Amino acid sequence: MRVEGPFVLPTRMLRYGAACRLLVLVRILIALSCLLPQIAFGQRSTLPKLTFSQVEELVSHQVPDSTLHSAILTRGLAFTPTTSMIGTLREKGAGPLVLSDLRDRTSGMDSSVRPMSSRPAVNRLVKGTPPKVTKTNGGCLVLNLTDTQRSAVSKFQDSHPQFVRYDFGPKEYADGSCLDTSQQWQMSDGDEVAEYPFAVWGDFNHDGFLDLALFFVSKLPALTHKWPMNGDFVYTYEYDWLIVIFHGSQDGSYAPVIAGRDRWAKAMDGVIFHRGRGRIEYWFKSAGGSVKWTGSGYRIEPMKSED
Repeated sequence: MRVEGPFVLPTRMLRYGAACRLLVLVRILIALSCLLPQIAFGQRSTLPKLTFSQVEELVSHQVPDSTLHSAILTRGLAFTPTTSMIGTLREKGAGPLVLSDLRDRTSGMDSSVRPMSSRPAVNRLVKGTPPKVTKTNGGCLVLNLTDTQRSAVSKFQDSHPQFVRYDFGPKEYADGSCLDTSQQWQMSDGDEVAEYPFAVWGDFNHDGFLDLALFFVSKLPALTHKWPMNGDFVYTYEYDWLIVIFHGSQDGSYAPVIAGRDRWAKAMDGVIFHRGRGRIEYWFKSAGGSVKWTGSGYRIEPMKSED
């Protein structure tokens, strides 16, 4: 049996895990009961608006995103969501539908939770044409590189045939998981610039020309971990990753620079450019890192907890 991921529970925890899942199911059923209307005999149903405490409890009990979304639409909210509330619910595991509901009801559309598309992608003084981001009929994002950018990426892959540019694949577009990834990635603070989950652009080396940061992953695992489990073995994999900055130039061409190398599972959460810190930041489930121009090159660092 082969499983791709960063961690596998040992065998002795399986029974305990089953009991925990049963307990979670019971807690979900109890939590769901608060969504049901209280109907007195001979009276019409009344649906009081949901309080923040109720929403928080339902999220904590892992009530399905679509179920809570429907409840919010039906009953409404007894509170005005704030940035702090949205952050709390996101940390507790709120899904993209619920987070979107809260953002839509935020008074004044706080800049820290507004959609990324409302932020300028590139300073108007920077020379160069940025990629375009479009959406499929299902709402998933699609990155459309310019012809020059596409040519530069193609040449880089030709010289690094063991790597491929990381992006949504046919499976993610077919099952809709690309939409969940995009919506989770779109939550950020006001200093963060995000144009696409797996790409970011701007003048990273401060020469006045547009640069493009992309991620490339090895086609084959670089490291395999073998774990005993229930008389069998499971396998987890680490892949080689390249963080490549395509530097723009006066003639419109792009020159690739490998800004960093690292090893992660084949599952990227997203990338942004943080204006305040002046660096590119990216996440891989339980790991992350940053890339920053030093004046003569790029420095890559693991993400610290206080970041």
